[in-house]
Amino acid sequence: MSALILQLFITVTWLKDGKPIDEQSSKYQFIQDGKRKFKFDITNCSAADVGQYIAKAEGKKGETTAAFSLNVVPPGEL
Repeated sequence: MSALILQLFITVTWLKDGKPIDEQSSKYQFIQDGKRKFKFDITNCSAADVGQYIAKAEGKKGETTAAFSLNVVPPGEL
């Protein structure tokens, strides 16, 4: 008997204001948590990080995107 093992290969690209985010930058952390969960962390978030972010996932079955806007409020202004 032979077994068929399928592996899901998903590529996730992160964009800020339509431009790719530098994945080598120490400012950002890109984390894959399991097969289908992807996380994005910003170290020392500041006003320079304000913008529209998009996660674009691509695999054998197609692609999908998720978007969010990030606003930064200075300490004490909430």
